Amino acid sequence: MRRPSHNTDGQRGRRRRSGLTLVELMLASTVLALIAGTLSILAVSAHVGSKRQRGVTLLMQHGRVAKDRIERDVLAAYANEQFPGFVVIADTVDGYRFPDTLAIWRPAGKPADPTGLPLVGELVLYTTDKDNRSELVMVTWASNTSSVPATSDEGSWRRLRDSMLKSKTARRTTITPYLRAESIDQKESHDKKPRAALLFTARLRPDESEFAAYRRGDLTWPDLHWPQGIRGGSVGLRQNWCSFELQLISAEDEAEILPFFGSAAIYYDVSK
Repeated sequence: MRRPSHNTDGQRGRRRRSGLTLVELMLASTVLALIAGTLSILAVSAHVGSKRQRGVTLLMQHGRVAKDRIERDVLAAYANEQFPGFVVIADTVDGYRFPDTLAIWRPAGKPADPTGLPLVGELVLYTTDKDNRSELVMVTWASNTSSVPATSDEGSWRRLRDSMLKSKTARRTTITPYLRAESIDQKESHDKKPRAALLFTARLRPDESEFAAYRRGDLTWPDLHWPQGIRGGSVGLRQNWCSFELQLISAEDEAEILPFFGSAAIYYDVSK
């Protein structure tokens, strides 16, 4: 009796198809490696993006706080014919002017001399730390009862600023430690310390040159540039306008620099 034949070739084929060939294993490994690499790149990108967003958010918070505080103090400044409410103090280094300090007359209550110059103790100073230019600081010296110098005496104002920064009895508050600071890019510069990206500008209307011309008789009272033309026969409305810019830089990513701009103005009466 004849035994039925078995399809040994089919069995071998089935046995061969039950596993993966070397080529299939290599293809699978390559695909898995590509997926793992893609996931790794996405994870790194997400981490970098999150870190950058945290840095931007932090700079935005510090910039808004600095802007709001300066504008608030300018708007609350006291002014009279002797002192226009605030003055800008500037350094000149190798021909470059750095107006990075703002002194505001902001007494806690009524000024000691409403018609004269303010006391040093009534000032609020916004400037940079001399040892760390990346810090924007607010300085007050309540215990100092000396009068401030005349607004035209720039050298005395610079010395006053330096004294306030050095004083152990003055109060210092750091507004932000993220000011951008860069060294002067000049080989012949004698001052190698970095300067902060901080700029204050003050503009008086009518300005001092117009009043000087009026006193000489070169201009009449109505010819002065009164803001919005507001003036009477013997009294006019004077404006002192402050604008400022500061640039903040991220401590985590130095390529991330954000500029902030602000402005505020005060008005006060001057007599003919």
